[in-house]
Amino acid sequence: MRDPGVFVDQEDAVFSAVLLAGGRSTRMGFDKSSLLIKGEPLWQKQIHLLQSLGAVEVSISGPAHGPWQGCGIPIIEDTIPFLGPMGALVGILEKSTTDHVLILAVDMPAMHAGFLRILLAAQHPIVPIHDGYFEPLTAIYHKKLLPSLRSHLANDQRSLQHFLRECVAQEQIQSYHLHPAELICFENLNIPPPDHHRS
Repeated sequence: MRDPGVFVDQEDAVFSAVLLAGGRSTRMGFDKSSLLIKGEPLWQKQIHLLQSLGAVEVSISGPAHGPWQGCGIPIIEDTIPFLGPMGALVGILEKSTTDHVLILAVDMPAMHAGFLRILLAAQHPIVPIHDGYFEPLTAIYHKKLLPSLRSHLANDQRSLQHFLRECVAQEQIQSYHLHPAELICFENLNIPPPDHHRS
């Protein structure tokens, strides 16, 4: 019998996809998800990317009053606000209808389907890593991590780096070592680009 916590191949994988867009964009000075990329709001660009992958459901993790308000896509608000990405991840896994969840940070405009399909083809929940640091905001997680996530938050431990090191050591998550050519996918937006505009 197949282990329900393991993908066999991408075509056989059942997963949800969530756009992580709950950051406060303090360095940007405004909601970076509304930046226009080739005339399209960044959040819409990223949603279209996730929809192209064959997820059974696509959602947005962020405030209900964001620029996506009224778009028809389910919104996952943080159950307890101001707990950072780990708090958002708890809410995402709690509300997901599938065991496996692909999350994508909204502020990575160079991310593409080819790289995300590499993650989806893995045989386990997986998180990219480079130079000893994880890229936890574009990764695949599993509902079985919920008890550990809740425990960390209850003990005021909000570091996803520390949490993922434990998960990898316990073989709950597989790490994917990024190739140099893949690093561009993880370039994020923290200051307004001179040739971009808000929608």
